Amino acid sequence: LGISDLRRATNTINNLMDDSSAAGTQRLQRLMIQTKYQMEEDLPMPISKKGVVQPRGEKRLARIEEALKNYVIYSKQLLEFIP
Repeated sequence: LGISDLRRATNTINNLMDDSSAAGTQRLQRLMIQTKYQMEEDLPMPISKKGVVQPRGEKRLARIEEALKNYVIYSKQLLEFIP
């Protein structure tokens, strides 16, 4: 799911909401996009200067796991707006 697909889907939900509810869905939209960027930034395996693929470090893996966990949480919260 790309960023444009995510925006399109969440904008559809935003358009169905009243102003106060739309503010909540727009906030979740921003948070989901932010965590998606964070996750995509850390997902590629590190490559050395010689072009050799290296294993991920513990901190990088922890950032990926945290971003994925937050993305799922925000997605569930967004779905709660849909009756």
